[in-house]
Formats: sequence, structure tokens, C-alpha cells
Amino acid sequence: MLFKKNITEIIKSENGSVLGMVLIFFLVMTIIGTAFLTMASQETILFEKELDRAKAFRMAESGINIALWRINSGPDLYGSFSNDSLSVTYDSTAMILSSTGISGSHQQTISVNLFIDSPFNHIISYTNTLIEQSYSLNNTPGHEEETFDELPVIDLSHYIYIADNIYYSDTTFKNTTLNGINFIFGNVTIKNDVKVYGTVVATGSIKFIAQVEIYAQQMPDTTTYYPALVAADTAHAVDSEIYGAPNVTIKGAIYCNGSVGIKGGEVTGPIVAKDITLSNNAVITDEGSEKYYLYPPGFGNEEYNKYIVIGSWSYND
Repeated sequence: MLFKKNITEIIKSENGSVLGMVLIFFLVMTIIGTAFLTMASQETILFEKELDRAKAFRMAESGINIALWRINSGPDLYGSFSNDSLSVTYDSTAMILSSTGISGSHQQTISVNLFIDSPFNHIISYTNTLIEQSYSLNNTPGHEEETFDELPVIDLSHYIYIADNIYYSDTTFKNTTLNGINFIFGNVTIKNDVKVYGTVVATGSIKFIAQVEIYAQQMPDTTTYYPALVAADTAHAVDSEIYGAPNVTIKGAIYCNGSVGIKGGEVTGPIVAKDITLSNNAVITDEGSEKYYLYPPGFGNEEYNKYIVIGSWSYND
């Protein structure tokens, strides 16, 4: 009887132990389940925060792009605006554009420095076509080829007023040296060892043949250079041309409201025209200098320039 009693007590004791183990197991599983639920909830919150961060950044980026379009399409004050998801401000004095994107409780701010770009700031600028048949190009960084919707319009009266020599009909120069601002009402041909230390401005077309050298000159008491060649109709109603054969050397900017064709030779400085053709191994360079990229006098300014961003964008949370 004693033996049976001990067996019964042992069984009862083990039944209680199993129950305790089951309770402990459910407690552990409850804790683990609660932990997983908490982690899942936190992951959801973190995901939503990251999503808001990404949305805010994209909104800030769009604000920069919208502001650039507004500034380039109108006055500087158009660069500042805001709505429920954007707040953009433009400091026209410091030329800093800041855009804050908003998504949920998160904000992302991007700030950029702007620079006023113009056709004369590029080694080649055109509005219609660029035909590159045979040529070499060498320019400093930031002055690469660029297309523009419009070219600046020259005020020819500015050059008539400061002209050193004025010719009132079609003119041919050969075996001579010209100095200063030379203004021609009509077409001009430059050929046979002509050297120009200054500028040739024509209301018609400019043609150069054989050995021709043209060296643009600085404006007095400044670092800005006058252009080397200018061809434009006085009423800007007819497109002019600038074209020529090999052995031409031009140091300074070329501007034409029509087409420019460089066949051989070397041009040091920007070429600005509606249509540009480069052939016969023409060399277009700035010789590692930015001196000819400064905006020349006598041209329209703000309405033909555009703002661009300098460098990469920086942002803050």
C-alpha cells in the first residue's frame, strides 16, 4: 500500500510540473509574440518616416526646378513661392535658391547657388543647328557647347557711336591693317594678309579669304573684350553670314544673327550664331583662358540670359 501511495504522489507531482512548464511556455511565446508585434509596428513607423523623407526630398527637388523655370521666364521675384508641400525662396543678391519639401511631419531643404549663364559664356552657342564635319574643340570646364532658345540682340547704334571707321557701302579689305571699331553698312570681304586689331561689324555678311588675322581688343579700363566679328542686320529682320576659307586666325568672340561657317583655321573665343558649321579641321579653342567669355558691350542682357545651378545640390533634414 505504501508503494502504491508513493507512485500516486509522484504522478500528481509530475502533473503539476507539466502544467507549470506549459504555463511558462505560453508566457514565453506571449512575450516573443508581443516583441514581434512591437518590432513590426516600429518597422512600419520607420518605413513611413523614410517614405516621408523621400517624398519631402523629391518635393524639394521639384521646387528647385520649378523656381529655375520661373526665374528664367520672368523676374527674380518669381523664384519665391509656396504651397502646402513646398516653400521656395530666392535671394537674388546672394543668388541662393532654397527649397523646402514637406511630407507629413518631415521636411527636407535643398539649397543651391545660381549663376547667370549667357551664350557668350560657351565656346559654341547656337539656336538652330550645329554641323560638325571636321574640327577640334578645346575649352575650359563649364564653357561647353550649349543651345539657347534665343540669342542676344545687338544694339548696332552702340558700335556706330564708338566706331573708329565707318564705311557706307559694301567693302573689301586686302593687304592692309585695320585698328579699332570698323563699322560697315553692307557686306564686307577680308582677304590677302589683312590684320585687324579691333572689331569688324557689318550689317550684311562677312567673308574672309586666305591669310586673315583678327585680334579683339579690350574695352578701356576693363577686362572685357569687344567681339572680334559681328554680323547682324540693323533691323534684325534678315539673317547675316560669317564664313571663310582656311588660314584665318580669329582671337575674340564671333557673333552672327544668322549662320557662321568656319572652314579650317583657328578661332580662339566663343562662337554665337543661329547655325554653325565647322569643317576642314577647324580649331575652336579658348587656350585655357576665360578672358573672351565676359559678356561684351552693346548686347541685350537679362532677357537673353538664363540661370543655371553651380555644382551639386546640398540638403539638410
